[in-house]
Parts: sequence; C-alpha cells; structure tokens
Amino acid sequence: MTFLISLALAALLVRFCAKSLKAHPIPYYLGATALAAAVVLCTVHGVRFPGWFNTWVWPIFSHGALSTALFVLVMWTGALPNGSGLIKTLMPIRGELSILASILTLGHNLSFGRTYFRLLFTQPGRLPANQVCAAVCSLTMLCIMLPLFITSFKKVRRKMKPGNWKKLQRLAYGFYTLLYVHVMLLILPYALKGKGAYLLNVLVYSCVFLSYALCRVLKHRAVKNRDASRLVLGQKKAAAGAIAVSLCLTLVLTACGGGAQEPTASEVPEEQTVQAIQDTTPAPADDRTVTDAAPAPDAEPAPETETPE
Repeated sequence: MTFLISLALAALLVRFCAKSLKAHPIPYYLGATALAAAVVLCTVHGVRFPGWFNTWVWPIFSHGALSTALFVLVMWTGALPNGSGLIKTLMPIRGELSILASILTLGHNLSFGRTYFRLLFTQPGRLPANQVCAAVCSLTMLCIMLPLFITSFKKVRRKMKPGNWKKLQRLAYGFYTLLYVHVMLLILPYALKGKGAYLLNVLVYSCVFLSYALCRVLKHRAVKNRDASRLVLGQKKAAAGAIAVSLCLTLVLTACGGGAQEPTASEVPEEQTVQAIQDTTPAPADDRTVTDAAPAPDAEPAPETETPE
C-alpha cells in the first residue's frame, strides 16, 4: 500500500511540478537532501513516531518507497511509445527525477545500512539468508547507481562523449532488475506466510516491473525494425499478460500461506527488527566505521535507450 501511495505522490509531483522541476531543479534537490538527512538522523537517534505516522508516512521515505516510485517513472519512460502524451511529459525531466530518486535512496541506504551492511561484513550469520542476499543486491545497486547518478547532472554529462554516456546508461537495466529482486527478497518471506499487505506488494511490484520488461522489449524491436504501428496494441497485450502472471503468482503465494501462523519475531516491523539487532550487537570501537559508505540507485537517457540519466 505504501508503494501505491508513493506512486500517487510521484505522479502528483510530475503533474503539478514538471515545469518548475525542469526550470529550477536545485530547490527540489535540496528538499530531497533534507528529507534524506531527516531519515538518517531519525533512524540513528531512534526517534519514535505515532502509530499512524509510522504505518502510512514514515515507510514512504525510510523504506525507499518514494524513491522506488520515482525510479519507476524514469524506468517506464524508456518503454513508452515515442510521441505519446506521457513520454512528452516525462522525458524532459527524466534526469531530474532520477537525481531526486537517487538522493532519497541515499538516505534509505545510509539509515538501514548502518545496521545491515555492518552485519553483512562483520557478522553475516546474524542475518537471515534473504536479508544477506538483499544487502548484497543493495551494495551492487549502489555501485551501479553512483556513476549513473553523477552523470545525470548536465554539467557532468556534457563533458562526456555521447556514445560513452549511452553505454554507461545501459547499466540501468541491471539496476532495475536488481531493484525488483531486492524487493522480492524482502517481502516474499512474509507473503509466503499469508500476510495480506505483503501479498498486495508482490502483486503491485510484479505488475509494474514485469509489464515494463515486456513493453521495453517490444519498443526496442519496434524501433529497431522501424515499425511502431502495432506497438501500442502489443504493449497493451503484454501488460495484460504480465498482470495475469502477477495475479497467478499472488494466488500461489496465498495458497502457500493459507495455514497462517501467529506473528513471529521475524514479522515485526522492520524498524523494530533493526533496533533488536542493534541492541544485541556490540558497538564497534569507533562508531564512525559503521556504514556511512552506503548509498543508492539510478538515472536515465534518451527515448531509444533505457537507462538512468
């Protein structure tokens, strides 16, 4: 549900702020930086929020839901038919959206990396297997994202050869794939236990990412063959197929989780899990060695390519 709310917020940002974001991006970057810093500070100092805020607002920023939603808009720009209304709106601000998403993801990675990345390198046995894999995915995404993030800034991009820039941007395909894998690694264990909110997340994320993958392939073929006449119809059928597959996956997970268990320690909110791990993990001699070296994801280019700016 938080991801759906984040998608709605991202859509509203584009709808009402596209022109100002393109003309004056700096205030937006500063706002995103302030939000990212607030997430890190609140996490480090263990700030407690009211129940409703902790459920509906905090995860949008701390869990990277909003940054993921922004990346989804950037991602889908590369799959939309050229000349469509959406691509005319999104393409001019593709790079700016990618920079905003990257800044917000830095806050997410720095706050959670403080615990999870530290344990990954010092006591990996304390983490469940899915969280170890998710942390490895995060680090790999960070390595992909940083050069894409930096080269999304126009001043940097103009100093690069167009061919080299486009080659670099192709790394975004790997980033998007890892992003989906990362999310699935974290939510599938709960979905397998029949948790409704996580089942909904599996459905929504799968619809968004699988539909994108199919539509991107179809667009690539249409551009390569110089035949876009049937692209829209083909993409509609592909999206319908991806939705059907996502529904089947969700139904299978629902059936697997039919016997439902009582809540276990692994099902408490992620902030509580983080706090529990921190409370039982000896602090390093110098706390500055904690993962202050953990950032986040992506940026994008032109219609015919599919990567972050």
